[in-house]
Amino acid sequence: MAPADPLDVKITAFRSRYGLGEERQVGSDTVEFALTRAARIVRDELAADKINLAAALADGTIRRDSYEDVVCDMVRYAIRQQADGFAYGATQSTVTGGPYSQSSTFSAPVGSMSFTKVHRRRLGIRLRRFASVRTIGAQP
Repeated sequence: MAPADPLDVKITAFRSRYGLGEERQVGSDTVEFALTRAARIVRDELAADKINLAAALADGTIRRDSYEDVVCDMVRYAIRQQADGFAYGATQSTVTGGPYSQSSTFSAPVGSMSFTKVHRRRLGIRLRRFASVRTIGAQP
C-alpha cells in the first residue's frame, strides 16, 4: 500500500467543517474521492502559477487550515449541487408544476469543482495582471 500523501485532505477535516449532512446524502466513499480530486485540482492550479504547494505549506506561505478550507469548500459545493436533485453533469433544468414551469441554466455542469478567485485569495495568492492596454484616444 502506498504511503499517504501529506497533501491529501482527510474526511475528518470535511466532517469538522460541515458535519455529516452532505456525507449522508452521497456516502463517505464519494466524499473521500471528491476530496482527493479537489486537492489535486488545487495542486495543479497552483503548479500552473509556479507555486509548489508542499513547499508553501512547509514554509507557512499557505496555511494548512486555509488549504483544507478551500478543498472542503470545493467538495461541499459540488455535493450540494447533486443533493439539490440535479443530475451530475447537467447544464440545464426545467421544473414543471401545473400551469407553471421554471427553467435554469447552470454556468458549469452540476457537480463540477471550481477553483475560484475567492479560493485563490483565501490561500493568499494574488492574481497577476497579464498586460494593460491603452484605449483609443488615450494620450501617451
